[in-house]
Amino acid sequence: MHEQGCQSSLKSEQWESTLGLLREKGTLTMDELKTMKGLKLETPANYRIRVQGHLDDIWADQLSGMVITKAFTANKQPMTILVGHLADQAALTRVLNTLYELHLSLISVENLDDKSFEVKVPDYIAKKALEPINKMLDYS
Repeated sequence: MHEQGCQSSLKSEQWESTLGLLREKGTLTMDELKTMKGLKLETPANYRIRVQGHLDDIWADQLSGMVITKAFTANKQPMTILVGHLADQAALTRVLNTLYELHLSLISVENLDDKSFEVKVPDYIAKKALEPINKMLDYS
């Protein structure tokens, strides 16, 4: 019995030591994460989801009422864009699972409300990156 107590104490000390190292490296505990502002699992948000293929409007109810728009990629491949407000990330997961069950390949998922992860690109780089698309669309 005493041996188990020592092992348990040792494991606890190792755990505390590990937590200390994680904190030093910038990793946070769950309690620390819960006190942070910004994106959380229970935060409602507006999302844009792009999938390969076309999806009929009749699926809107199964997809939490998201607006379904049929579009095409730059390569003229069919694509569906879903936009809508979801109550939390559990609702987002249900939408993604439904798309998976429909065998629609995911192109992107974008949180339209959270700009904290946005990358700022200088205008001249953005313009250069858009040149091929503008030529293809005849906007240049």
